Amino acid sequence: MNDLIKILIFLLIINIESFSEEWPKIITHSSGTEVTFYQPQIESFDNIILQSRAAIMIKSQKQTEPIFGAVWIQAKVLTDRDTRLITLDEVVVTDAKFPNQDSTKIEELKKFLSEEIPKWELDITIDQLIASLEDDKSNTKENFKTDPPEIIHVTTPSVLITIDGEAKLKKLEDTDFEMVINTPFFIVKDNWDEVYYLKGGVLWYKSENIYDEYEFTEEIPDELIEFILKKNPDEYKDIDPDTIKVKPEIIVRTKPAELIVTTGEPKLASIEGTSLLFVENTDSDIIFDIKSQSYFILISGRWFQSKSLEGPWSFIEPENLPADFVKIPGDSDMSNVLANVPGTQESKDAILDTQIPQTAKVERSTKLEVNYDGEPKFEALSTTDLYYATNTDKNVIKYYDKYYCCDNAIWFIADSPKGPWKVTDRVPDKIYEMTPDSPVYNTKYVYVYDSTPEYVYTGYYPGYTGCYVYGGTVIYGTGYYYQPWYGTYYYPRPVTYGFSVHYNPYMGWSFGFGMSYGGPYGWMSFSYHSYPYYGGYWGAGRYHSGYHHGYYQGRRNGFYAGYHYAQNNPRINPYGDGNRNVYNRENRGNINTNDRQRNNVSTMDRQRNNVSTGDVQRNRVNTNNNVYADKQGNVYKKENNQWQSREGNNWSGVDQSKNKSNYEGNKQDLNRQQTSRDRGNQRTQTYNQQRTNTSRSMNRGGGRRR
Repeated sequence: MNDLIKILIFLLIINIESFSEEWPKIITHSSGTEVTFYQPQIESFDNIILQSRAAIMIKSQKQTEPIFGAVWIQAKVLTDRDTRLITLDEVVVTDAKFPNQDSTKIEELKKFLSEEIPKWELDITIDQLIASLEDDKSNTKENFKTDPPEIIHVTTPSVLITIDGEAKLKKLEDTDFEMVINTPFFIVKDNWDEVYYLKGGVLWYKSENIYDEYEFTEEIPDELIEFILKKNPDEYKDIDPDTIKVKPEIIVRTKPAELIVTTGEPKLASIEGTSLLFVENTDSDIIFDIKSQSYFILISGRWFQSKSLEGPWSFIEPENLPADFVKIPGDSDMSNVLANVPGTQESKDAILDTQIPQTAKVERSTKLEVNYDGEPKFEALSTTDLYYATNTDKNVIKYYDKYYCCDNAIWFIADSPKGPWKVTDRVPDKIYEMTPDSPVYNTKYVYVYDSTPEYVYTGYYPGYTGCYVYGGTVIYGTGYYYQPWYGTYYYPRPVTYGFSVHYNPYMGWSFGFGMSYGGPYGWMSFSYHSYPYYGGYWGAGRYHSGYHHGYYQGRRNGFYAGYHYAQNNPRINPYGDGNRNVYNRENRGNINTNDRQRNNVSTMDRQRNNVSTGDVQRNRVNTNNNVYADKQGNVYKKENNQWQSREGNNWSGVDQSKNKSNYEGNKQDLNRQQTSRDRGNQRTQTYNQQRTNTSRSMNRGGGRRR
């Protein structure tokens, strides 16, 4: 029965989302007047204010032929990256034009539309918005660090275990063991035998040297097993360690490092239409350029080059990549790297995606508690007059006599570092001057947009979760190493390397580490740690889900099967949908994003079930989504690859049209609008297909034993 309910909910979600993405939309008023609203054409987007125009067709019982025109609207965007939907809210009709209509009729139509359009439910997708944006307003001159980490190449199955500096030990609660606290892995020390135990998924390893010589073992102290089962009673119900034929070797590092694993010696395959080869027997992104006889590897969005996979590696500016990189076909096995090749449409879309904020409405009564390891301690940031708290897992910033805390993309203010804290509607401009060497740099990407006596409207850009723009591409992490806090507790800071971070155009960045070995639970031991460290390792909002789709084409299926499981495993990713929206990760009932209460009250207090005084009907529409408006209000449609102009009651070819001069002046814009619309709708369709496939995989149960 539970599986049936999951399937029904899944089908309902998919139906609702495809509903809202379809254009044009037909709305029927109680008077019988039918309005066809074609897909909006974006004119400007600034912070959360969207201005657009749209072609519109009005049919009424009093009119024998439909009236075509254009309407201009301004709206606030309410985004949700878990669904990639954008709700247009607080819609205002700023203008309307209806060529060939008398002035009295135009005023009547304007009045009607001004009253009705704000009542409609108008949604677009993030991908439709991205495709419509033209200008890249992102600052690409930030001083991000590009020094390469240690890059380790092995030819046998291996796992990289990272410890943040010299291992720090603390007594493991309710046991006689000590645990390494400055790592996201479960490593404990048996002081009696002077042996270290490492748990990876359901596999156990042991070594007398914490930094080396780990070997697989089936001899685990009963006390440790009891501890694990107490924390997670279902730990061993889903998979037997004996079924894991490959027991990977363990590589330990205490400084930034990345691991390249090839299945045997590297095998090269060609990339069609280029002088490039790629290493096909690895899950890393490695390209070999025949002309320069060099390897190029993509790590956390940065390209490094070397004459050998053994190194040494050096950073290469994206603009200096071999020319053939831009020729990589969009359907090739290496097409995923195009988002990190300057000048490609994929890289432009990725950059534009960083300009769309995730928004939310937060009740001013939202509470915050900040705990410190001892008395609050502050250190100066490189930005003048700013100090940050070092001994807490929260991002607390001191500015003169006020304290600001950014927690899960919400800004709070207090007169004391210990509070009491309250939601603030003002953030000092000085915070937005922080440079990437600041441990709390990501908080500069969180903004307050508006407020009322009851609510604060806030939002964050992808920079808050570690996605930045550099050299015409997107990168993950600042590249800086930030000193963690060691005390009674361990509080780390966000990291850039060590966890196989990949970019997906629909899911953004996520960690693909350790899912291929050790069963469905991977190697991360979040639930075993009693210390609130985990937010730091993954940056904002505990962003730790596995890579959602990976390289879903051809040869890569086997390598990335583990990532699919990470996406669907409720212990690794309890939200099951990518977990990209920080606001949706909190269980606070007083933070709303645009899909929280779709059938009750939306983020901007709009009644979703009573949106019009008329009988609004959102029907699926077979009408082609091929009608556009120019800036003068003239209406055109593209049919059989030919533009036609609406004149009076008829469509005419533009060459014979009275509007020929208008068309010639707007031809370039119309062609761009059509290309953008097609690309945005294709991206939306691709995203829905990928999400559908993943959800189906989840509902099959992933082969779990019962």
